Amino acid sequence: MIVNSSINDVGISISKIAKSLFEIKKLIKNNYWVKLTESGIFNLSGRICRDLALAHEKWLFNAKIPDHVLAEVSPRNLAKIGNIEL
Repeated sequence: MIVNSSINDVGISISKIAKSLFEIKKLIKNNYWVKLTESGIFNLSGRICRDLALAHEKWLFNAKIPDHVLAEVSPRNLAKIGNIEL
């Protein structure tokens, strides 16, 4: 079904975006990372960019979350999950 396929594509895209942002972050020092994300170069807000990069760095890179579920979680919540101490 096209709806299910499309929502899975959204989850896959979120994962790819998070990974790409994390790779960029690794190349840039922290103060410049914030400036870059706030510069408007990305079609996302600076906060969303930083949240997705953080989520990838902390846990998303190794997570086994179904793509359709990932599509329904906000970048802010993804970052918050990464900051939970167990």
